Amino acid sequence: MKRFFILSFLFAFAAMTGCVKDKMWVGPATLSGTAVSPKAPTSSDDVLVSTKISDLKGVTSAKVFYTIGGKQLTVDMVKGADSVYKATIPSQVGNTVVDYYIAVVNKDNLTTYYPTTAPTTPATYTVKAVGAPTISNFKITPSSPTSSDDVVVSATITATKTISATKLIYTVNGGAPTTLNLTASGSTYSATIPKQALNAVVSYYIQADGDGSSTYAPTTAPATPASYKVNAAGAPTVSNVVLNPAVPLAGATVTVTATIAQTQGAGVGTVTLKYGTSTACGTNLTMTASGGTYTATIPANAAGTTVYYYIDAKNADQSSSSQYPATAPATPASYTVTAAAPDYTKLKFNEFAPNATNKSLELYNGGSATLDLTGVYIEKIDEANKTTTQTVSLAGESIAAGTFKVFSNGGTAPYTLANGMSATKQFTYILRDPSGNQLDIFSNCGNAASPKDGTVVPVASPSVYGRATDGSGNWFVMPTATLGSSNNGQSTGAAVTW
Repeated sequence: MKRFFILSFLFAFAAMTGCVKDKMWVGPATLSGTAVSPKAPTSSDDVLVSTKISDLKGVTSAKVFYTIGGKQLTVDMVKGADSVYKATIPSQVGNTVVDYYIAVVNKDNLTTYYPTTAPTTPATYTVKAVGAPTISNFKITPSSPTSSDDVVVSATITATKTISATKLIYTVNGGAPTTLNLTASGSTYSATIPKQALNAVVSYYIQADGDGSSTYAPTTAPATPASYKVNAAGAPTVSNVVLNPAVPLAGATVTVTATIAQTQGAGVGTVTLKYGTSTACGTNLTMTASGGTYTATIPANAAGTTVYYYIDAKNADQSSSSQYPATAPATPASYTVTAAAPDYTKLKFNEFAPNATNKSLELYNGGSATLDLTGVYIEKIDEANKTTTQTVSLAGESIAAGTFKVFSNGGTAPYTLANGMSATKQFTYILRDPSGNQLDIFSNCGNAASPKDGTVVPVASPSVYGRATDGSGNWFVMPTATLGSSNNGQSTGAAVTW
């Protein structure tokens, strides 16, 4: 009985399953665990699409459909472990939008989609750009264009991925933009803007496209491009302007030199130094050329005078010019004359008269300006121990250029010289400037560096010691004194040697 029951159940189950076979197993496949990897793909990434497919009867096809720029492509999915199917969408350039969906057909010819809204509404992802071009060494040549110049705009452009396009965009005086394709030489890209009219303003920038994005130079472009203004064609350039002396002094001329060059046209024309004591600069001096250096000299002026000046350099046909400073003529350059420091170096002993009733010495100013002798002093050196025994200040005195000044022991204090200037004995006098620098020394014995180390050369009345040439040269024993006047032509015999 038990055996009969079991057999009856098996026949009944078999009959039941036979009856529902065409109903229970008919239906589309099911998809689960669907994913893309990586989840945020970049332009360097292939994208792996995977899903687990379940179907009792089996799968006849599994495909990924993806669309890029309106073009649909298909890739078959490959079955892996645990019925996980995979397919790869190749990497795309940055900012590409990829629409995709999975379509699975089973043996009953039924199709399952992922997402379930596909193919009408597919899934999507956007590729992140990582290979945008970089732009460096952005420049124009020449750097200061004139109306004679075509202008080459160049830059170094590189990219980790491909460079799809490079363009130069420029406008003239705010007009319509012109676009030029750049030409590559290695990583250097360039294009040429044709020469433009004088004073035209050219705005320009470079755009480099790649990996679905654009890079600009300058980085503020296109909103704020680079620009240049066209200079006069053939205008000379003025540089290296120098004043000599750099600090102009009262009574001294000022030489102005400049380097003036012409790279276009017929060359440099007239170069004029304009100057004056007002900004009008009403006096003109033609600058003379020596090679590329031009020179002119402004006459001397009094201390405190402000002298204004500028250089006007024209090209050979006088059609254009440039100025130094660039703000001229509205705002010229200027300098203020300062008081000249006294030049004591030409102040010398010129004559000693030890036989006169009033023993005297004479100074001579061989310079070109009157000297204020305030601060100048004379030292007398002791014959025995070589120390200073007398210092005579010349404060309040002056001596005109090319004239003589006499001091004697019969003079009025404080210019009285003490006894000690001898016709037969040793004596030494030193002349010093206000800073204590030695201007001159006279010793009738030994030598100037070591007085009293030699033999005294005596003078008999009315002879005196004097220089053969006023303020310089050798000393002689002169037959008579010429105090207050020139010694020239008074010397006789050989020069005195101590």
